[in-house]
Amino acid sequence: MMISKYTTNPSNASSTSLPHTREEFYGSVRSPPAELRGKPFWSWNGDLDKDELIRQIGIAKEMGMGGVFMHSRTGLKTEYLGDEWFELNNVCAENVQRMAPTRGFYRITLG
Repeated sequence: MMISKYTTNPSNASSTSLPHTREEFYGSVRSPPAELRGKPFWSWNGDLDKDELIRQIGIAKEMGMGGVFMHSRTGLKTEYLGDEWFELNNVCAENVQRMAPTRGFYRITLG
């Protein structure tokens, strides 16, 4: 488990981890680090295509997202937990890691 330096627990906070001046605070709000930015659910459905997935990661980065939660959904045509699915997960995880140090996986079972 990664603990952010922006913790709210005083026992984990160091004197150098929090902004000291108003300007530092406003700067951190205007341009927060990746771990404090939004991370949307990225629904995977249909027939997954590596180039399209990488393109979508680029769009998330351009939008200022701090990562994504890769989320397979109903309608997925690529075999769930198949070899191609795992390959695409790894490719996307590597690309998201370059975008931001945080990413997540989300799974829900229906039925």
